[in-house]
Amino acid sequence: MRLYSRIGQALIEAWQSGGDPFAAIEAVLPWDAFAESVNEAQKLAQPEDFDFLRLIGENYAILHRYAPEFLNALRLLAAPVAENVLDAIKLLRDMFIQKARKVPANAPVSFIKPRWRKLVISDTGIERRYYELCALSELKNALRSGDVWIQGSRQFKDFEDYLLPSEKFASLKQANELSLSIPTDCGQYL
Repeated sequence: MRLYSRIGQALIEAWQSGGDPFAAIEAVLPWDAFAESVNEAQKLAQPEDFDFLRLIGENYAILHRYAPEFLNALRLLAAPVAENVLDAIKLLRDMFIQKARKVPANAPVSFIKPRWRKLVISDTGIERRYYELCALSELKNALRSGDVWIQGSRQFKDFEDYLLPSEKFASLKQANELSLSIPTDCGQYL
């Protein structure tokens, strides 16, 4: 990067002064070395459509080592919108217990986003490592959004736990003790 920064600076200065751009490049390094560095840069550069998700598959073994204990320690519940993610997590738990190596053909796949789909679903079936990584990634997203919660957790608890219990709200409303700065009657408010 520093080399190309110096070459770029030399080209800018040559353009501003009306100098020869090829001579500016050769002032930084010989033309053959420049051509070789361009070839090397092309080999190192990722394609424009490169997706880093392929790279996380390389470190799957580390995650796979801890995932069974991690998932067994959590008591997960889900809103209807995230039931498919929870179904995938339950399947993974069962696979860990049974020491299964292949993901069953009838495994839940509706939670898989298009970006993951090309990695998870192949011509030979469902790729275990990417299925597991995708399910755990979607679990993380569902926990963040509140669509999945963990029983007993302070941070990832059910959204309803943040609200007043229904009975308490009803009794406060009936006694007109809700400390709101607006009328609680819809007609009055409107």
